Amino acid sequence: MRAAYVTALALTGIVGASFVWATPVQAAVAPCTGDRMTARVTDTDAGMSEQIAYVTVRNRARKRCYVSGYPYLARVVAKDGSKVFTQVRGGTALAQNPSRKRIILKRGQRAHFVIGTSTAYDTKPITLRRIRFAPAPGVTPISVDVRLDVDRADGQPYRLTTTAYAPGAGKVP
Repeated sequence: MRAAYVTALALTGIVGASFVWATPVQAAVAPCTGDRMTARVTDTDAGMSEQIAYVTVRNRARKRCYVSGYPYLARVVAKDGSKVFTQVRGGTALAQNPSRKRIILKRGQRAHFVIGTSTAYDTKPITLRRIRFAPAPGVTPISVDVRLDVDRADGQPYRLTTTAYAPGAGKVP
């Protein structure tokens, strides 16, 4: 097509024309994967029968990637092994839920989410040690060490609340 366009310009007598060729569409940005990210707890808070941890993820890949919506909890581990849990998506009493939007991370950039637990029941709490989560559905998960107490109503799974991702490193306001 380029040759045909240049030929058409020459035939019409346009000489010395300058024009910019369109660049190819940039490749789509892929979701971030756990094998190309780091995760760590960057702050904690407690109050109102709740404990929260700010989990910050960082892109360590050369290419851009994105996080969007909520992390997908895959496994929760306490001192005595894995626990059955329910993930609730939304804000907590101590951390509001940001709007769910796609956050594109260049190499070294960060995003965070908050994970919250309840200690409002009268059962003996356990201390979570590690969570495993996927930054997006169907991608490689990543693990992070946490120290949060959680209890539950008799016979019910442990309830963990997560907020949507927000830009930057997480910290208590």
